[in-house]
Amino acid sequence: MLIYVKHQYTIVVYRREIKQKILEFLIKKHPQDFSIDEIIKQLGIAKSIAFLWLRVLTTEEKIEVSRKVGNAVYRFKRGNANV
Repeated sequence: MLIYVKHQYTIVVYRREIKQKILEFLIKKHPQDFSIDEIIKQLGIAKSIAFLWLRVLTTEEKIEVSRKVGNAVYRFKRGNANV
């Protein structure tokens, strides 16, 4: 999806919406886990943006790396009250 952005503020809001979209997807599919490629395919977002927000959500402890064999696999962090 391409979006024409006129102001910097719009970019920030759009990116935060992507963060929320990733989080909601992982919550909905919990306890299943997903690779970065599965997430970008399901949500239709760019890989670089997905990496950014997955890193942020992991740092915020809202999601976790459930296993790592080659590429990391992410899922919603069980018992997270900070959502």
